[in-house]
Amino acid sequence: MAADFLGGFTQALWWPLQRLSFRIVVLLLGLLGQTTIADPQRFIIETPHSSVQIWAGCSVLEGVGLMGAFLAAYL
Repeated sequence: MAADFLGGFTQALWWPLQRLSFRIVVLLLGLLGQTTIADPQRFIIETPHSSVQIWAGCSVLEGVGLMGAFLAAYL
């Protein structure tokens, strides 16, 4: 129940974290020497072999929340 409550509470952070996730992925791909084409308006990152779009639901919070919930349940 706490995870559900915190999930609703953190929805306001999705937009800034989506932009942060986008920038980090573009930076890491560049550091790895990958040729990237980034479209920050639509949050699309392309390489010669693949293309991905980062949605708000993929903005780190869900993974952190799940790990926190599992860790709390484990402890």
